Amino acid sequence: MRGLHRPTFDRFPTIESVGISAFANDTFAQAVLYVIHAPGVDLVEVTKADVNKNFTRVTIQATSDEPGAVLTAFAGGVELGVLEQKGDRYVGRFELSQPINNVEVVSSLGGCAQRAVPFGNTSRQC
Repeated sequence: MRGLHRPTFDRFPTIESVGISAFANDTFAQAVLYVIHAPGVDLVEVTKADVNKNFTRVTIQATSDEPGAVLTAFAGGVELGVLEQKGDRYVGRFELSQPINNVEVVSSLGGCAQRAVPFGNTSRQC
């Protein structure tokens, strides 16, 4: 597919736009998608979520665009615990009582992100 680009940022921007264009059947179309999060709400990303082979422990890494946010991890609606801030990222390792298929990280500032486990390649906002 032509024209598909995955943007990368050192830090989440407050406002970002993505240009989208396509050509098919002699027709060209384009649009601009503006990504604007709610004022006062941080942007959270789950950068990594791995489980051990027995599904008894999960390791989670996440980021927030607001330093000092408190990030809490959940799986299957159950709180796993608070991630520890280490520089510009947050990390946590938690014991599991049952197999899981995704994790959710919720910020004290209102942001939230999810990632599939163990085969998730991307984080998505919730």
